[in-house]
Amino acid sequence: MIPKFLLEKWADSNGLIWVKQKQDLKEGVRNIRDVGITDFYTFLATDGQLDSSMEELLSVVEGQAARVLEHLNNPYSVSTTLTPEQFEHLATFVAFQMARSPRRRREYELMADWYGKTMAAGQLASNITEDELRTLEFVPHQNEHISTIGPMANTLTDLLMDRPFCLITIDRPLFLIVACHEHGTVLT
Repeated sequence: MIPKFLLEKWADSNGLIWVKQKQDLKEGVRNIRDVGITDFYTFLATDGQLDSSMEELLSVVEGQAARVLEHLNNPYSVSTTLTPEQFEHLATFVAFQMARSPRRRREYELMADWYGKTMAAGQLASNITEDELRTLEFVPHQNEHISTIGPMANTLTDLLMDRPFCLITIDRPLFLIVACHEHGTVLT
């Protein structure tokens, strides 16, 4: 999930970006407000009401990170040194990006499917066979994945806070090609 403030860096003055969709490989110009997913982290609370507290939290985390990145990218700023609080904002943002990625969600779904099939295999009723079980897919409710994001992001933030930080400024557009060979990686 790419936050809007990052998409804005790539957009033209009308908020348009070139998009190639992974699902159907369609390409074209779209407005950044039409690219993002809305209410993806709104969940059904135990009282039966929709709860957008995760969306609100992500908005705060992204806003703090946007201010840090704006500071780092400001050509008039004398210092690129971050305060401990700014570093934490950046680490928290990266941690949430890692914890809420579509890949992470898919991994969670695959683990739930495997667990469901493993538990059901030993408990099969006489009306379902092993072959039929293989065709079933156990999918957890989205609330299950959402409930793991915060704790995982907290753990990742702690780990990232111990990592070094480096700002690299590229003064002209470059094209980076990474080629992996049996004798090592070559960067050009």
